[in-house]
Amino acid sequence: MHCNISATPKTIHEIGEAYQKQTSNENNKTTLVKLLAMDINGNPIDESADSALVASQLAKKIQQDFQQDKTVVVDGWVLSRTEARQCALFSLTEK
Repeated sequence: MHCNISATPKTIHEIGEAYQKQTSNENNKTTLVKLLAMDINGNPIDESADSALVASQLAKKIQQDFQQDKTVVVDGWVLSRTEARQCALFSLTEK
């Protein structure tokens, strides 16, 4: 999984850490994976899905987040909630 914003890995890591501080109930890998592994209807994405399908579902969730005004401001970045969660997961896995 990767963060979709155009930024360096260091910036993505920093955004992820800042998001975790803002959203204390989303600061562990298990929770973030569970939240990110849902399609736009809130149904779990099949664990056997290939990476292209997962990426497509994440892109749809990001678009839906912006359409539904589910955005957050983290370190000056305006991100969809899904993008922020991806950054947070990246920061937890890329230490």
